[in-house]
Amino acid sequence: MRGKEGLYSIKNDWEYLTNSISNKHFYHLYQWYESYIDSVEKDDLSVYFFLIYQNKVPIAIFPLKKVKKRILGIGFDVLEIPDHPHVGLSDFIFGEKASIHRLIVKLTDYLREEKSICWDFIYLPHVLEDSQIFHEINFSSRFIAHEIISKC
Repeated sequence: MRGKEGLYSIKNDWEYLTNSISNKHFYHLYQWYESYIDSVEKDDLSVYFFLIYQNKVPIAIFPLKKVKKRILGIGFDVLEIPDHPHVGLSDFIFGEKASIHRLIVKLTDYLREEKSICWDFIYLPHVLEDSQIFHEINFSSRFIAHEIISKC
């Protein structure tokens, strides 16, 4: 899903998923991303919402924004968790029993196959220590070395 319309189209699935999470925070909620995309995002079509289902039940949501970044003078196409000075927190949303590593692999495999989204790497600013993705990154050197780098 992409942009405002894409976000609005997944509201029920998003709320179903977050209602099933016991340790959720306000920045996991649909309303947080709705406020972000309605209030501060200038290019809503640069924001994607990737859902993963298991047996037709949503088990993960990956909100990612496509941006251009220059690092040491080199331009990169970057997918990052939505970031803005007024929205300092964001996260991926996972179900209680989700195998996070498996879901990250599914996401990156899909992104590598999807020809309409070219990206060089995924950037995760402002992820808090109690985020599930924070622990996956910290404890999985394979994730860092392999999973978040594209072939574009």
